[in-house]
Amino acid sequence: TLESVLEHSIESAELFPILFPGTTARLGSEVMKYHDLVEALVGDFTPKDPISRKEKEQLEQAGLEILTEDRHCGNLYAQHVYTTVRIA
Repeated sequence: TLESVLEHSIESAELFPILFPGTTARLGSEVMKYHDLVEALVGDFTPKDPISRKEKEQLEQAGLEILTEDRHCGNLYAQHVYTTVRIA
């Protein structure tokens, strides 16, 4: 069955502390929000897409760099987003 975006978000947040002990579902929700923003920039690839895992990770890293490029200029929000997504 297909899951809704809401179901995917809730399930991901709930799994986060299990996959990353010492974290919370709230942090998981925040990480997933930023991860989704990165995917909006570079694309949301599935295992069926003709792209390797390494290529997907490189694209997502490039998207994160674009999304948070102001972190080098002292933008605290960009620094927070970058640090939060890099946790996972």
